[in-house]
Amino acid sequence: MTFIKSPPIWLIAITLIFGAGCLGASTYFVRISEVGPISSAFWRSFLALPLIIILIRFLRIQIQYKIENINYFYLALPGIFLGIDHAAWHHGIMLTTIANSTLFASMAPVFVVIYSYLLFSIIINKKFLFGLIASIIGAVLLMYSSLELSIKNIYGDFWSLLAGAFYAAYLMSTGILRDRCLNIYIIFLFGTLFSALTLLFIVIFSNEAILPVSLNGWLIIFCLAFISQFIGIGLITWALGKVKTGLASLTLMSEPVTASFLAWLLLGEYLTAIQLVGGIIILFGIIYAQSSTELKNIS
Repeated sequence: MTFIKSPPIWLIAITLIFGAGCLGASTYFVRISEVGPISSAFWRSFLALPLIIILIRFLRIQIQYKIENINYFYLALPGIFLGIDHAAWHHGIMLTTIANSTLFASMAPVFVVIYSYLLFSIIINKKFLFGLIASIIGAVLLMYSSLELSIKNIYGDFWSLLAGAFYAAYLMSTGILRDRCLNIYIIFLFGTLFSALTLLFIVIFSNEAILPVSLNGWLIIFCLAFISQFIGIGLITWALGKVKTGLASLTLMSEPVTASFLAWLLLGEYLTAIQLVGGIIILFGIIYAQSSTELKNIS
């Protein structure tokens, strides 16, 4: 089932950017959570599951009919990648600055380019590469005043970069399943399910707080699940059924823009001229790269 046969590219772009913004909000929820980073990663996936099931029931999608011709290993793979991405990024958020973790985790499109070449011998066209490079330069300019490249942050920076690598793998494996005509909502359901199972396995062996100790703590976890997982991952997964993986991953570069805008709106943090220029360059890079990416045929 699809809502729109051929949605306009601007609508898909807005959906991706909004989804990326919801993902970016997870940095704040993880920081103020009463549980450990791996535990918060588990809860965001686990608590999103009933919401996704309700959505699928509302859309009247037949799960068994949609997955009968799909290898279950490939069905589980996006969720495993997503679970490791969540674990790595949440871990990185606690070990480095929010600016660092956001920037390094946003490098997923770089890994998409690398994977596309190494695994499928796909050479990305020059327009997309130019847009990607422009967006990376813009992200550095936007976040430069908050970046702290130092030995004390290098461990967290590594985990955040690793998160970007696994998120790229999630995007590509999801795109492959969508190319096989599997319903995108089913991909979202099983991706979140196997993400929760992967994180449950990891959290069992971790030595951290698992349960929130207050009502406010549970509220933070629910906001993480609803905003960052159900809405954020959900919107990006939906858009993956409409555009190529490269463009979908590139919109992650808009996360620093959204984070800076929220800091200005909610925290009263003013943006410098260089930061404004950086934000404009990021958006230019995304729009320019978009012109090199055709819409997929939607079944």
